[in-house]
Amino acid sequence: MGAPIGRERLSINHLFFVDDCIHFGDAVVRDVVREYEIVSGQKVNFDKSLIYFGANVDTNVKKSITNLLGVRVASNLEKYLGMPMMVRQRKTWAFANFIDRFRKQIEGWSL
Repeated sequence: MGAPIGRERLSINHLFFVDDCIHFGDAVVRDVVREYEIVSGQKVNFDKSLIYFGANVDTNVKKSITNLLGVRVASNLEKYLGMPMMVRQRKTWAFANFIDRFRKQIEGWSL
């Protein structure tokens, strides 16, 4: 049992496919990051980088990805430039701190 691929209809087992994706994916991710660095002139700082996984991501997949990239896992909905990374339905709560800071800043302005 597996997924039929191409005209020959070769069948590839899902476990074989996942293992290959993880192994071959390593090189692809590195190549994409390297290409980004070359094109943009910027360098990715993996020491400062975080990755956020959804609740349904397998623990072994999380470990593989974090080891590959050398990044830490974001354990909660962290902020970037003072703004929450993930908002979802609680928009009022998510931006309350930002709105308060903005109001205080405006109150300090003189006309």
